Amino acid sequence: SGTFAGELEVEVDGALTLGGVGGLHFGGAVAEVLVYNRALSDAEIAQVRSVMAAKFDLPVSANQPPSVTLTKPEAGTSLKTGKTLQLAASASDADGSVVKVRFLAGGQVIGEDAEAPYELEWTPAEAGAVALSAEAIDDRDGQGTSATVSITVLPPNVGPEVVITAPSAGHGVSVGATLKVSASVTDSDGDVVQVEILAGGESLAKQSEGPYEVDWTLAKAGLQSVTVRATDNDGAVSEASVSVTAYGETPVPVDGLRLWLDAGE
Repeated sequence: SGTFAGELEVEVDGALTLGGVGGLHFGGAVAEVLVYNRALSDAEIAQVRSVMAAKFDLPVSANQPPSVTLTKPEAGTSLKTGKTLQLAASASDADGSVVKVRFLAGGQVIGEDAEAPYELEWTPAEAGAVALSAEAIDDRDGQGTSATVSITVLPPNVGPEVVITAPSAGHGVSVGATLKVSASVTDSDGDVVQVEILAGGESLAKQSEGPYEVDWTLAKAGLQSVTVRATDNDGAVSEASVSVTAYGETPVPVDGLRLWLDAGE
């Protein structure tokens, strides 16, 4: 006797019954029997069918190609270069099974999925109009193609522009003085979602809309910087900084002369 994977046992001198229900068995002549010690894939089964049909001149019904529909994204979708797009498709086969679904951009395969739900994440690298489609392959190598869906890939995101309008760089004030910090913030290809004003690394204010300004009291002497940091709707961050000087009070000598100089004197 021979044993296959511990599951199928065949007695060489015994009888091997093929097919049938109850006592009604296959009544024709058996030309060839193929026995495998593992389950075949859909593609392998299709190949065996094709080989056997050709070998024994068996009638083979015409294969019906699978049907496939691109369900994501929607037509007219737009995204910026470098952003990720979710693609999805539904597919079926009336006389067999779907082996895999390929996704195409501009006629070029960008990826595939062998199991439902058929999905793919794609990150376009170039701007322009793109025609997307899906192609299904069945277990007999039949192919079906979906209708195309047109999308637009926009140029890469440009970060916001930040200009500090006050105070001016190099401005000097006395310790304890209060300065008005203000900035102009714009975004050429989107929206500004947040502006943060910082002094010495400490946040003075966070604002979601203009005017972007805050009062800043300089509590210590020395060179100090103020920074305005802006974030746009795509997450890009830009910032600008200026430095000002806070002067401490000049000490008065105990014995000496204090002079005040007026302009022009």
